[in-house]
Amino acid sequence: MTIPSDDDSDLHPAPGDAEGPAPNPFPHPPWTVGLVLVGGGITLLFGILVSPIWLLVGSPFVIALFLWLYIRLFVRPE
Repeated sequence: MTIPSDDDSDLHPAPGDAEGPAPNPFPHPPWTVGLVLVGGGITLLFGILVSPIWLLVGSPFVIALFLWLYIRLFVRPE
């Protein structure tokens, strides 16, 4: 049994401090992420220029594309 103390720094180390670098937010291989992003771009292009049905069919790819852009541009600016 452990007794709680005022110094809880050992229980919650700073991110990237004692545990090494922060984990990758995209745990999949880079080529699979790239495939989904290319699919999202093509689907968005076809949905806007050819037929709106492609926006519905490819909505998972487009959502993944927007999520990836949001994380890269706003959450994790390097």
